[in-house]
Amino acid sequence: MAAIAKRLKGGLGLLALALMVAACAPFAPAPEEPPDYMAWEAHQRDLAMLQAWSLDGRVALRTPDDAWSASLRWSQWVDYMDFRLRGTFGIGATRVRGDPGWVVIENSRGETWQTAEPERELALQTGWQVPLGMLRWWIIGLPYPDEEPAYLAVNGGGQLSELHQGGWTIEYDRYETVDGLALPGRITVDNELEGVTLRLRVSEWVLGDRTGGPDFAGVDSQQGAWAVIPGQDQPDE
Repeated sequence: MAAIAKRLKGGLGLLALALMVAACAPFAPAPEEPPDYMAWEAHQRDLAMLQAWSLDGRVALRTPDDAWSASLRWSQWVDYMDFRLRGTFGIGATRVRGDPGWVVIENSRGETWQTAEPERELALQTGWQVPLGMLRWWIIGLPYPDEEPAYLAVNGGGQLSELHQGGWTIEYDRYETVDGLALPGRITVDNELEGVTLRLRVSEWVLGDRTGGPDFAGVDSQQGAWAVIPGQDQPDE
């Protein structure tokens, strides 16, 4: 009887040791889904039909000379853009509106500029150094159409996971489904050569008519409704 008890005791000790080792062992990560390039082709077509959209979120920008964060509201109707930053004293409130050929930039001091080079003026006023013309496409999960990407990777759902284009690296960490369409929820845009990193976290997407109809309206939880109509001023915040 004593011998049996001794063997049981030894067996329980080995079992406990095995359980402890198993508990301390790292869990193997779940295997990633293989990229689905057929789904990516369909996803690109769906995004190409998206003519009107808006987003609310936050951006954090780091350059060799500065670092700041701000709230962002971006409204797009075809080529017309209404882009607003609101941050700390360093950048205040900045608004860019217009199309690729001509934009108006306003700051919180009431100063206004009209320019065909919004990136240059934004860099002078706020330190912003990310190309808006490219970001307008990257932000919805598409490559900039006028330049061939140096590298492109998609995930198992057929959405972009990483993009290298124009000297920039864009990484997509999360997607959200909005009206049946997968749109980025968190993006990192990095230019290692220039030492510039932009991080964007989207809190809300609002989509308009995918046929590009002029009746697109987004929802502004602070100000009520607004409509992105070229040639018309939008309500100030």
